[in-house]
Amino acid sequence: MTFDNNKLMFSVVIPLYNKANHIQRAIDSVLNQNVQNFELIVVNDGSTDGSEKVVEQYVDSRIILINQENGGESAARNRGIKEAQAPYIAFLDADDAWEADFLLTISELITEYPEAGAYATALKTLEVTGEYRSYTYTPLPSYPWKGIIENYFDCLSNGSYPLSSTTTCVRKEVLIKTGNFNRSLRIGPDIDMWIRVFLTTKIAFTTKICAIYYRDAENRSVDIKDFSKKELELIVYLHKYISEPKMTKEYLFFFKKFLSNKLNAITLRYINNNRKQEAMLVLFQHWGLLDFRQKLNVLLRLLLSKKLIDFARKYYA
Repeated sequence: MTFDNNKLMFSVVIPLYNKANHIQRAIDSVLNQNVQNFELIVVNDGSTDGSEKVVEQYVDSRIILINQENGGESAARNRGIKEAQAPYIAFLDADDAWEADFLLTISELITEYPEAGAYATALKTLEVTGEYRSYTYTPLPSYPWKGIIENYFDCLSNGSYPLSSTTTCVRKEVLIKTGNFNRSLRIGPDIDMWIRVFLTTKIAFTTKICAIYYRDAENRSVDIKDFSKKELELIVYLHKYISEPKMTKEYLFFFKKFLSNKLNAITLRYINNNRKQEAMLVLFQHWGLLDFRQKLNVLLRLLLSKKLIDFARKYYA
């Protein structure tokens, strides 16, 4: 497949909310792409810090700024998808950036894997210490590798996330089939979307690093209590895919493993933060999703912690 460099190929969608200190970096990384046949749609989702003013400083007809009332990242991405004019929609977060060859690499994946409807690259994280951290994407081969992801759920069950809201490009026709990003999810609407994408089309991926996730960005601090609650809401919501007709036995095996691993992590996080009642509630409400070892491990942790507390009380009485 060959592409006409003068024909619009990509619609780049950036949801923007209070990222005045970072949006320029994201926009510049798009404008500096080796492939230039794109439009850049920035959806300002009711920013209160003047983020939209940074976008307005650019004089480039390819940049489209849309202002709307605050509705969340999913609402902003959905608006960007609706306004997109190109056949391929690439997503980028306002506080991250692409390497100069991101769109070129995606173009190569489109050419080499015409049967796919979604494409993604690896990324690296710039920590607050200034050090870069790269990732493995088990069970996918290490770099250099590219190909079709045979089982996205196998990746998720291993704690691997080859698709992200900064490294993924999807055919618009596929997004029309999958439907919008879910606005009701407070965390993980992208995971929900990528699951629907995987069940709809093939996904081509390369372990080549073409994007940077910046850990220093504002609004990325995590409240453990709130995070665990939101994550639990996500797992409960995703549980519906167990009855999805397109779920093969192999898909289902790894999907259940992914859910159980998430629930196990939430339960242990509650225990480690001295919130045993909440851990017990999660354990018994979702007993059927945890495997035997996870159940045993959590129960032992609960019992062990109680014994230690009782011992300490007697010792210091």
